Amino acid sequence: MAASVPVRLIGFLAKLRAMVDEEESNDVVGWSPSGETFFLIGAQRFSKEVLVQWFKHSNCASFVRQLEMYGFHRLKLPENGTDVLRFVNPNFRRDLPELVRFIQRRQLHGPGPDMNTVVHDAAAMNARRQHASLSHMARRSTKHPAHLCARCWKAAATSNSHRVFPRT
Repeated sequence: MAASVPVRLIGFLAKLRAMVDEEESNDVVGWSPSGETFFLIGAQRFSKEVLVQWFKHSNCASFVRQLEMYGFHRLKLPENGTDVLRFVNPNFRRDLPELVRFIQRRQLHGPGPDMNTVVHDAAAMNARRQHASLSHMARRSTKHPAHLCARCWKAAATSNSHRVFPRT
């Protein structure tokens, strides 16, 4: 095994690395012989004996979802009928701990909208609607000045700009 390079890890990844590296629980969680994947043997045993020592819960399904959020993939390999889960991430390797810094948590839905942009977009859309209505009124009034259509009157009545037509 190569010498460990000090890498500052945060939260989940730091706990995951320490949990997999810990030799005391190698019969439940540990590295594969190649060091490219790690395994969990017995989800119930893992939850009761190991997971609760490192995290604030004992829910194996939640732990697996968290792994998936960090880009880990579950390998489906035949394991002679045992309850073995194997996970791989190209930046999570036993002999290359410095690669962990490249693992990032995925966003579920992306960042929310910036409210300034939303307000600006709504104002721009209203301005375009008003311009279209006023343009329509101008075209309509030149063709039939005495008979303005209902759409023109409605646009003029609801317009926030100056009144184009007097109310009757």
